Amino acid sequence: MRPITSFALTSALLLVLTACGDDDAATTTTSAPATTTIPATTTTAAAPVLTGPSSLSANPQTSDGTQIVVASVELASPGFIGVHADADGSPGAIIGHSELLPEGASTDVVVVLDVALEASTTVWPMVHIDMNGNGIYEFDPASGTTTDVPGTTADGAVAVIPVEITVDATAAGMIVTTAAGDLGEIVVDEAGFSLYVFMPDNQGPSTCYDACASTWPPLVGTVTPGAGLDPDLLGTVERDDGTVQVTYNDWPLYHYAPDDSPGDTLGQGVGGVWWVVAAEGDPVTE
Repeated sequence: MRPITSFALTSALLLVLTACGDDDAATTTTSAPATTTIPATTTTAAAPVLTGPSSLSANPQTSDGTQIVVASVELASPGFIGVHADADGSPGAIIGHSELLPEGASTDVVVVLDVALEASTTVWPMVHIDMNGNGIYEFDPASGTTTDVPGTTADGAVAVIPVEITVDATAAGMIVTTAAGDLGEIVVDEAGFSLYVFMPDNQGPSTCYDACASTWPPLVGTVTPGAGLDPDLLGTVERDDGTVQVTYNDWPLYHYAPDDSPGDTLGQGVGGVWWVVAAEGDPVTE
């Protein structure tokens, strides 16, 4: 066996010392890696779709059978009003539904029926919540579609009410109601357009014809009182051409042709003789 030379032994010891180092060198040159804080990923959970508290109200009404009016509805989440037929004193098959309604309060909601009512009956408006948020009405148990579910009241009951509908084939289905604005609570049609009175009428027959009636179209036909309106003040008066003009507190009612959008009151005060009318039945003069 070959003897280990002192040179070789010395070289080996130097390699070991270089690799391991002494305690002081290790303490000086070795440190723990800096701690890196990684921000937690923030995720926002989708808000739950609430079914309640929801509620609705409607008055007994006369209709031509093609629609009903729900005076007010309060939705916990966006949804619809589905109208059920009567089934021995309880909600039956779906016969119509509203457009998508926003969360919160809506008033004077017109629901067009899929099949016209042929006789006076009771119907059952019910709140249905848009559970998947797609804006499409999806509640018809008869066809197996129940994605949208009934809304619930504050005490957990289904938000549904019975409404008596008197079917009159001659009824126009037009609604006269009220809306709040800068001029207070005023009388408007079902689309929200302002209605006006003409002081020369003096709570009698209309005196607005020809060119006047072109600018101020009379409100004619049969109407149903909506929310905020005193039904005892709603009436009609016959015009010279035989049409029947709607009155409120004996004032014949008119639109103003330049009003382009619901809520417009461009006719207010024109000539000092045209005024919107308050819910109480008096002209709103300024």
